Amino acid sequence: MPPLPTNRLILSAALASGAATLIYELVWTRALMISVGAMFSAITVVLSSFMLGLGLGALLGGRLAERPGLHPLRAYAAVEGLVALVGLGFPLVHLLVGSVEVPDLGPFPGRALLAGICLLPATTLMGTTFPLLSSALHRADADAKHLPSLYGANTLGAALGTVLGGLLLPFWFGVAGALVLPLLLNLLAAGLALRASRGPLPRAQVSVPAPALPLAPGLAALLLWSAAGSGALVMLAELFWTRSFLLLDSTVWQGLVFEASDAMTLVLALVLAGNGLGGLLASRLVGWSTPELARAVGLSWLLVACLTPLGLEWFTIAPLPPGGEPGTGVLLARLLAMVPPAVLMGLGFPLLARLYAGALQGHGPRLARVWWVNALASVLGAALGGWVLVPRLGVDRGLLLVAALALALGLGALLWAGLRRREGAMLTATAVLLGGVLVLVPRGPGLAWERLFGPGAVLATWEGWSSTSVVVQAPAHRLLISNGRSIMARPELERGGTNLGRRVEGAQRILLVGYGTGLLARGLWDGAQPEELVIVELDRAQFEAADWFGAGDLLEQPGVRIVVDDAMHYLAVADRPFDLIVVDAWGPDASPAIYSTEFHELAASRLNPEGMFWAKLNPLAADSLQAVVDAARCTWPRAWTIGQQQPEALLGSRQEVAWDGAWSLPPADEACDPLSQLYPRRLRALSVELELPPPEIEPPPPPDAADGPEIDHRAHSPRSRRERAAQP
Repeated sequence: MPPLPTNRLILSAALASGAATLIYELVWTRALMISVGAMFSAITVVLSSFMLGLGLGALLGGRLAERPGLHPLRAYAAVEGLVALVGLGFPLVHLLVGSVEVPDLGPFPGRALLAGICLLPATTLMGTTFPLLSSALHRADADAKHLPSLYGANTLGAALGTVLGGLLLPFWFGVAGALVLPLLLNLLAAGLALRASRGPLPRAQVSVPAPALPLAPGLAALLLWSAAGSGALVMLAELFWTRSFLLLDSTVWQGLVFEASDAMTLVLALVLAGNGLGGLLASRLVGWSTPELARAVGLSWLLVACLTPLGLEWFTIAPLPPGGEPGTGVLLARLLAMVPPAVLMGLGFPLLARLYAGALQGHGPRLARVWWVNALASVLGAALGGWVLVPRLGVDRGLLLVAALALALGLGALLWAGLRRREGAMLTATAVLLGGVLVLVPRGPGLAWERLFGPGAVLATWEGWSSTSVVVQAPAHRLLISNGRSIMARPELERGGTNLGRRVEGAQRILLVGYGTGLLARGLWDGAQPEELVIVELDRAQFEAADWFGAGDLLEQPGVRIVVDDAMHYLAVADRPFDLIVVDAWGPDASPAIYSTEFHELAASRLNPEGMFWAKLNPLAADSLQAVVDAARCTWPRAWTIGQQQPEALLGSRQEVAWDGAWSLPPADEACDPLSQLYPRRLRALSVELELPPPEIEPPPPPDAADGPEIDHRAHSPRSRRERAAQP
């Protein structure tokens, strides 16, 4: 047995390696979204490359761990060094993906496929690390008892890396700065492994490797299928929990996260932390016999099946504090519902891996096999969940599906271990509970909003792959609520769009990014009377709102064309220029990519010489606003803001534009880096006032609502009846 400090060094290396891997994954993925787009297909390709690379790397690492004469810790240190070296080359990958034109392959963007291929070598190297560390800890007489502890340490490190890479580092230091920490963590892990390699390995005490332990009939297949089910179940739970997160009013979560994609990062960190704690809990059970472990895994899945649907109800109807105001405390209290199932999910997989890979001889390939199956099932679960299950089932039925899958996994483990009376009673109670929840408990994404606005206030709800939308009839107006953000349907928006359309004389082709309630689009159509109005939306389901806000007939006009695509990808492939480009997205705090330097450059390349670019702005911290303004100054020969301290909109053009209240921006005096412009430092304290140049004209009086589009927290939405009828 190696001395205790050696164990600690190896577990510390696993912790650092897990943190570095998740920082790379999140920072690389978000940076590449500028080039590959934010469509689910593009994101899935990039993330699948990570998961597949980790699985392929596990296969490779398992083979390397069995090579005679190979010191696993020294090999691990070399791999970590290679990962750090490859990480240094990411700017070249980003440049390549952004500059090479690759044809799309069916629904998959070509640039996303290129990005996935470019990332595959790095992710494969990352995947080799766990089997090498496991081989170093493996004992002839311990039957892989180290696996749960190693899994727990690695997963807790991944949870830490998720918080750092998804919520902190890119906003503090930009993308380039955020990639320094994982490189240092790779070097730290390599140094820890080299330090541990100075001591004797457990294998050195065994002159002849023990033969592979035989698995009972059916146990091997059961373990592999359970590992696959575990991977798919965890991924589906993440997707549905993230969507349930976005059912809440945005005032609940805006104190902790800034954009909808941060919600998935927070849920991922929570799930990984729970899985890591579950792995550490599983390390306490390694002395149990195989039937006892199988029974423990089965019971843990039954508890997951019980807690998952109950957690949704707590999450959506948990009471507000005495003052009635939502906030970060309420959000954290509701997130607690996810912790017990996440811990129980983390309990099952390392025990399954330990049962399957418990032999000294052949431990590496066995561990690699179960890791590969789990990773592949995670990829399939993410794709199936995002494309099919989330839009069609919604949150409530989706989590019931997760509970049913957990019930099936628990049943399989208990049947193999021998179903006792106690387990049979628990299995029956779980099935009755799920049936009762399905029949008796009210469900639907509008449940929380019914509590806020009263019975009957929710008129419609629907799900898309990127958002959950609710139409609410408030006492004085109708609201469209998408991912917790509300859009108030007011006639001023239509008048503002009409005024904006009239600003560009002879505008025959207009591009509108984001549709909202449709009132701004109608105003553009009536004011400019163009030959063609192209509306780009990220999620087809968002067009469901058209009929609820009286905009369905606009979508029937022969000159109105709907494009379901990412705005950056569409601009990259558009073959004709526009006279006016209008960005009516959430704003730079929620959609930073479409306020980046590269987006401005794409928009400028698709704009006629006399055309104009208009982008909505919402209230921002001073440093964030400065970053957004700098991105525009780096691109447009002429740039303005409408308003000064808290501008309502951003204008760009090659010509002079006469606009009441426009403040001219000087051109940039230094080179611009799209990587750093992507992430305004939104988490810094507001300590410096924004310094804008003197106004081009005297400050005007407060404009009338008809002088320009009213800036509100609007979302995207609507789809025409014709498109709905044509959709299979």
